[in-house]
Amino acid sequence: MNKIKSVLFSAGISLALGFTFGCSGDDSSENGSLSSSGKATQSGSSTLKECNAIFNPDNKFCYDGVVYDKCDGMAYNPSSQICENGVAIPAKCRNESYNPITQRCTYGIVETNCYGIWYSQATQSCGEDGMIYDNKCNGKSYEPSTQGCCGNFIYNNQTQFCINNGINNGIYDKCNGKSYEPPTQGCCGNFIYNNQNLFCENNGIYVKCNGKSYNPLTQGCGAGEIVDTKCGSSWYNQATQFCEDNRIYAKCNESYNPLTQYCGNGTVKNYDGSIIDARDGKKYNITVIGSQTWMAENLNYVAEGSKCYGEDGKVMVSILLYDYYITLSNTEIQANCATYGRLYNWTTAMIACPSGWHLPSNDEWTMLINFVDTDRTGGTKQLRATSVWSNVFNVPDNGTNDFGFSALPGGAYFDSYLDVGHRGLWWSASEYDSSSAYNNSLRYSYKNVDDYEDKSDLFSVRCVKD
Repeated sequence: MNKIKSVLFSAGISLALGFTFGCSGDDSSENGSLSSSGKATQSGSSTLKECNAIFNPDNKFCYDGVVYDKCDGMAYNPSSQICENGVAIPAKCRNESYNPITQRCTYGIVETNCYGIWYSQATQSCGEDGMIYDNKCNGKSYEPSTQGCCGNFIYNNQTQFCINNGINNGIYDKCNGKSYEPPTQGCCGNFIYNNQNLFCENNGIYVKCNGKSYNPLTQGCGAGEIVDTKCGSSWYNQATQFCEDNRIYAKCNESYNPLTQYCGNGTVKNYDGSIIDARDGKKYNITVIGSQTWMAENLNYVAEGSKCYGEDGKVMVSILLYDYYITLSNTEIQANCATYGRLYNWTTAMIACPSGWHLPSNDEWTMLINFVDTDRTGGTKQLRATSVWSNVFNVPDNGTNDFGFSALPGGAYFDSYLDVGHRGLWWSASEYDSSSAYNNSLRYSYKNVDDYEDKSDLFSVRCVKD
């Protein structure tokens, strides 16, 4: 036996003897005791489990109820040592001691077993629910149930949230208890909004004007530009529009009289005459389109079952994820009637047109659409007026008004008023069933002739000549 083996052998015998007799007298081991007989042994105040298994003590030993292979024929302490190349050595992980029974060394990091899952006690903890929680933040402990770690900062996860792990100061206050996406969303009062198309001012959410914010107290959006001039109750752009009798009209290549003329695809054209409603003396321009003669504006005859937009009800302003309701002033309500005409329920609409005129059927609406749809886009562009139309982001989307139909986005009433400036809906005389009727809908992005709604809803009326 050479000198090295002799030393190791002697050390092994000493170690084995120490473990064998460690359970007797007052000599106790803090790390527990070993047994080759399978009997339980005492270690300080702890009782180690005996091994209820048959094993060969020549090559195995028992420690705390578990049978281990001896290390080159010698027992060792599995709670503080490992057997490496036949030698029992202290369990170290980059000079940090660990318990090989419940821990392991992975890439120089001591990991502990948590119900079958390994975690680092330096930065994490094992919950009683078997879940692993991060409980160290930049070396500091925190309470995972009420706090979180965002980069190097501890935050209150009841009232705050973390984005991008704290990059670019990624701790934000929640919005009415909800988290959101700060790059594209914001919090205004208690509401989350899309800050790409909207902006917040004094806890109010407003649509940007062609992508720009403005002061809603002194400014508005007119034809896609921030303006400070009103026509009646509506903002307008003096560079591209003009105001006549509290109504906004698009400028054309030359000046014109909106009482008898219109701007059609950049050219001033004359209406095909006008009629006077004998019932109230109101004048309506008319336009001939194909074989049909239409009123060139919406009906504005006061009848039971009709209202101005905003009258006796709430106006819903719908902005992406955010809906809110407002009440219009009487001035605003009357201005809506002057610009867009009245809104009617279907029963009233059926008898509202003056003598010699009637509410168009679905077939008559379809005949109109087919005639004006010269570019196969559905006719919505050719029928819409050259002013006041916009999408929901206040980006102008006017029509060309090629035939003088001058369709305006008068909105509608369902459970509330909505969509003025963005959509127009007109009743059809064609019924769907006893409680519903068809309507023609024009929006900045589409048209629909065969939709149907409840007869109690309020839509615009456009009359066609008998």
